[in-house]
Amino acid sequence: MWERLAMGWLRALSALDPRLRLQIEQDLARRALPGAMVYFLVMVIVGWATPIATQYPRLSVAAGAVTLGCGLVRLTCSIRILRYSGGDVTSFVLWFRLSTGLVFGFWGLLQAFMTLHQPDAAAHLMLLVSSAALAAGACTSLAPDPLLARVCITLISWPIAAGFFLRGDSVGLGMGVMIVIYYLFLLAQSQQNIDSYWGALRMEESEAALVAAEGRARGKAELLAQMSHEIRTPLHGVVGTLDLLNGTTLTERQREYAQMARAASLSLLDVLNSILDFSKSEAGKMKLEAVEFPLRTRLEAALGPLRLAARAKGL
Repeated sequence: MWERLAMGWLRALSALDPRLRLQIEQDLARRALPGAMVYFLVMVIVGWATPIATQYPRLSVAAGAVTLGCGLVRLTCSIRILRYSGGDVTSFVLWFRLSTGLVFGFWGLLQAFMTLHQPDAAAHLMLLVSSAALAAGACTSLAPDPLLARVCITLISWPIAAGFFLRGDSVGLGMGVMIVIYYLFLLAQSQQNIDSYWGALRMEESEAALVAAEGRARGKAELLAQMSHEIRTPLHGVVGTLDLLNGTTLTERQREYAQMARAASLSLLDVLNSILDFSKSEAGKMKLEAVEFPLRTRLEAALGPLRLAARAKGL
């Protein structure tokens, strides 16, 4: 199941736009930045407030070193990802995920060891509460990466549950069952946070795509308007020249040809006006008008350019 989930998440991540993928990584780093050193601080507080440091000095030193090292790696990687300036952040993303998974897994194993070997109730309760708080924080801070969130919640929860089950007494069995229930609750809560984050991300993407589409439409409308204006200027000159030609002495056949050329020019001018109207409609500036027009004249003007072709075919 985890392999299918990982492969599905990696395929979905690789299919994303690079800009959107970088935004996801930066959101993950931004959310994890405030809690990068929390694990080390909690370990220091637990060691100071409980007898763990004196009872298990080597384990305490190892726990401090692991939590400090992972915290520094997560802090450094988060800063480098947030300060992205065009370089490759793949290595920082990988180290961030590895250090995050390592600190969660180590904390779960540490809690399981203390469950089996720590008789002090106060120390045990302190570790258990801190583990529950860290697991709950992962539901929100790791929401941009669904796979990492589920893996970290599992790494910190199941070793603790296994430690209680291995105790073999009724208290251990009851606590183990409660931790499994809490684990399922965390998964459900994590899924809600994941759905909320990705829903907002998709909405932002849709809004950005809509803005880009509107910009392209405005650019197309402006181009059409500019083209129609540029073409209409010489076309008006052609119509004016034909009007001057019609005012001279022409044979009946020449006058007919000149009038047909003028009608064709006016038809082309109408096409350009229609293009301009289309650009206005794209820009939301279209105004409809109800005007009377001579239908017979319009039909004769439309059929005029076809007379030459019909006459050449003997129609």
